[in-house]
Amino acid sequence: ARATLYPIQRHAILEGGVEWEKAEGTGAADLVEVSFAPDRLEARGNARLTLRRAAEGFLPRAALQAAGSKGGPVRIEASADHYRLAPDGARLEGRVRVLEVRAEGAPARLTCQRLEVVLASPGQLVSMRAEGDVELEDGDLHLTGQRATYRAEPGWVEVVGPATWRDGPRSGSGDRIWMDVAGPTF
Repeated sequence: ARATLYPIQRHAILEGGVEWEKAEGTGAADLVEVSFAPDRLEARGNARLTLRRAAEGFLPRAALQAAGSKGGPVRIEASADHYRLAPDGARLEGRVRVLEVRAEGAPARLTCQRLEVVLASPGQLVSMRAEGDVELEDGDLHLTGQRATYRAEPGWVEVVGPATWRDGPRSGSGDRIWMDVAGPTF
């Protein structure tokens, strides 16, 4: 293990099986870079991340449906080749896998090649964009496509394809599909 501190730049590089812990979660990677101004953490190689969030969750359906639920906090577990965390969001790249474990019900899963998450303060989900072999599973809901974009306002997911969806016995496909996550209607 090796650590290099650059005090003038307010930057540190840690190498060799690095583990980190902050109030909002924990993580690990082969290499971690931390910038203290602005507050940013970047992890590369075997990068893992576990975050605790409020009951509204992270993945689109849970984020909107849980507003009236009595479930507790959720745990977000993610792995990727590389991730960058900042107060205004996150970017994960390379074999991205996200698992949202909830207080009640089955976990939701998202896989893709790149994921960009935009947050407003204090950590409220604004938008999410997944690219490259996107697959989302949340209970009976299953979406696939090459790109999926979620915006909290107006509460729609757009999947660009070829895109497919299945929700229980209903299913469909197309070059582009839109889902109202509150319904869900397609």
